[in-house]
Amino acid sequence: MNAADDAFRDGQFETALEQFESVLTDLQEIFASLPDELARQLETGDAALLSGDEDAALQAFAIANSMERGNPEIQEKLLRAENLEQVLSLMRQGEMHEQDNALDDALKTFSNAKLLDSKWQAANDAVTRLRAAIRQRDFQQAMSKAFRAKASKDYLIARNSFSAAQSILP
Repeated sequence: MNAADDAFRDGQFETALEQFESVLTDLQEIFASLPDELARQLETGDAALLSGDEDAALQAFAIANSMERGNPEIQEKLLRAENLEQVLSLMRQGEMHEQDNALDDALKTFSNAKLLDSKWQAANDAVTRLRAAIRQRDFQQAMSKAFRAKASKDYLIARNSFSAAQSILP
């Protein structure tokens, strides 16, 4: 472009015109390749998100965002990439709580990961799994209390505990 400007200023109009046309052709080729490049960046970013590669996801979605500013889908993906490190950290914490059988803490931690990224499937799966495990734990506790009360001939507590168990798992 500078060479074309210089040629124009020097009065070499035909040379300047040829160089400006060359620049125009290059720009048209770049413009025509934008949809393919955008699709490639989105694909790269999506793959990086799935694999937990924060840097690659951030780079791909930042490029895509610069190519198509204001696109809410791209901005959402960029936000997911920005939150990825924290989501992965919460997932590791939740797994440790779950291994320690601290189910309520695990559920809270996985729920926080899900709040940061509602599309992070591992967090969604963990929340579902933990809710079921907590429901099963609460059911077993209610049943144990009911049977202990029945064995002690405290039938009112037994009946209430059986009812509580039934309300947990009908």
